Amino acid sequence: MIRALRYASVILLALPACTKEDLVHSRLRITNPGVATNAAVEGSGSSRITDAWVYANNEALGVWQFPSDLPVLRTGPTEVKLIAAIRRNGYQDDRVQYPFYATWSGNLDLSEDGTTELQPTFQYYDDLDFWIEDFEEAGYAFTPSGDTVLNTITDPTLVFEGNGSGEMYVDTGRTNVRITTADAFSPTANTPVYLEIDYACDQEFLIGFRYTYNGDQEDLPYLNLNATGAGPELPWKKCYVDLSGPMNILGASDRRFYIAVQLAGGATSGRVLVDNIKLVSR
Repeated sequence: MIRALRYASVILLALPACTKEDLVHSRLRITNPGVATNAAVEGSGSSRITDAWVYANNEALGVWQFPSDLPVLRTGPTEVKLIAAIRRNGYQDDRVQYPFYATWSGNLDLSEDGTTELQPTFQYYDDLDFWIEDFEEAGYAFTPSGDTVLNTITDPTLVFEGNGSGEMYVDTGRTNVRITTADAFSPTANTPVYLEIDYACDQEFLIGFRYTYNGDQEDLPYLNLNATGAGPELPWKKCYVDLSGPMNILGASDRRFYIAVQLAGGATSGRVLVDNIKLVSR
């Protein structure tokens, strides 16, 4: 009996190993996700979709970071679905499904041993509320504090997109500036609320939340965004700021958000450029 088992072991070792790679029938390459909008209602299509939950014929293929080259264990006509993911509050390790982008779906013909290219374009859900400041019209949707000056810049080498972007500037003569939304917000209770913002800056700035509770005005410093670079032409980034918690504080009223800049220690000046500031809720 012992001798027979030894022979069986030899036979098993001689069999070729079967790997996941051997089962792959096709590949799906997903790149360059974007967002299409009704600009008059939803504002800019600026986005930073970093990942997606991927499904083929309703079978989960996992969460993939863009650009992705996915192995798929099927060929032929296949319904592919993508749920867009973002990095909440800009944190690399906080990847979440963005609650306001509708699921992308399409029917693809996956070829055997081939690669199918996909560049998905997402859309917002239809039942959303938007508050937008894109610096394309005269006036601002913010109220400056003290001697704060909010400028509209039109230099095409600095503007993110369109005709204008906002600028907040600090120096040794004006070390703190702050702008607060002129409007107060009353989102549906216990629903997600996100602030989308495109920004370029040579120093840190703060996204904060202001509200009234029991008759007292409260300030909640919420999220610091780091400098994107240095020099006259600053690189732009986008952040999805999750304001669901502050916006759903029980008993709060007069809910507003603000942007504040304090001159960095040792610096003589600082600059923050912003665009496509968008509060999205249901």
